[in-house]
Amino acid sequence: MPERPEHEDIHELAERGGVAQFIAAALLDEEVRGMLRARWGTGTTLRTLADETGVGIWRVRRILEGDAATDAETASLYDWARTQPGVYVGPETVAVAILARWGFGSKAAPLRRRLVASIKLAYERTGLRLPPFVYQSLEAAEPAKKG
Repeated sequence: MPERPEHEDIHELAERGGVAQFIAAALLDEEVRGMLRARWGTGTTLRTLADETGVGIWRVRRILEGDAATDAETASLYDWARTQPGVYVGPETVAVAILARWGFGSKAAPLRRRLVASIKLAYERTGLRLPPFVYQSLEAAEPAKKG
């Protein structure tokens, strides 16, 4: 599996502006979503996640489904993320997040599901076999499901 860039490198990338800034922001957002997902997967309730992050319970749920956080939510989530163990986010996860950026609210989850399914289908129909870690990265881009 490829090595994950250091956060300092990501912040340098973000300072460049343009596409580099956009990709860096998507990576950081997906890392936070991955951290939320990891905590939720251990049995932590949405209420606890909401209390820890300072983001409303309904919004935590929507963010887990792929909805974008507001600027205020992002600041609160980034503060919370500094206290959490890091997670690996693959480039495929970031790519799906970038492609799904216009899917807001209730449209975020079905859009992400369809994008991931389309990517898997395109590779399958082309006769290309993806490595397992790519499938994991694509699955991480899908909306989070409990259990």
